[in-house]
Order: sequence, then C-alpha cells, then structure tokens
Amino acid sequence: RKRIKEIFTPKIISVPPTATVHEATQVMRENHISCVVAVMQNNPVGIFTERNIVRHVARGGRTPADCQVREVMTSPVLTVNQNMYVYEAFNPGQDEQRASSGRSGRQ
Repeated sequence: RKRIKEIFTPKIISVPPTATVHEATQVMRENHISCVVAVMQNNPVGIFTERNIVRHVARGGRTPADCQVREVMTSPVLTVNQNMYVYEAFNPGQDEQRASSGRSGRQ
C-alpha cells in the first residue's frame, strides 16, 4: 500500500489555459513529461496530455500554433489528497484525469 505522496511528482509543471497547443507541447518536451496542468489564478482548471495532442491532430483543421490549450484539455481536473492511498484515488470505472494538488482533495 502506497500513499499518493510516495509516488507523485512534487513539482507540477503548468501552463495557462490560454497557452497554445504548440507552447504547451514545447514545455512538455523541455521537461520530459507527458502532461501539463492548466492553471488559472493558482487553481487547476484542466490537464493537457499527449492524448489530447493526438485527439487534436486527428480532428484536423487548426494548427497547434493557433489552438489554445483550453480548447482541447481535459476538464475539470479532479485533485486528490496526497495522504490518500493510491487505491482510494484510483477508480477504474471513470475516465477522468486526476492530479495531486498536495492539498485536500477537491473538484
């Protein structure tokens, strides 16, 4: 049994939801990560993942330079308390992205 705080990355890499897909992808590449949290006024408002990039590209039409993260991110982001056990935070019946905020869990 492990708690979230034992496995999560304490440094959360974030971008504003108004960042372009291109800018967010650059941040992910530079930090060797597969996702960034979209943050507005110190609150997570969405999560932008490699999966979101694939869906964006598959949709076609707009380029990564003219599409904002908020248009393709997964939202809302559910946060979990870092003292929760991993099995408590994981619910296999849901298709939601979760992030650890280091605070008590909230939506």
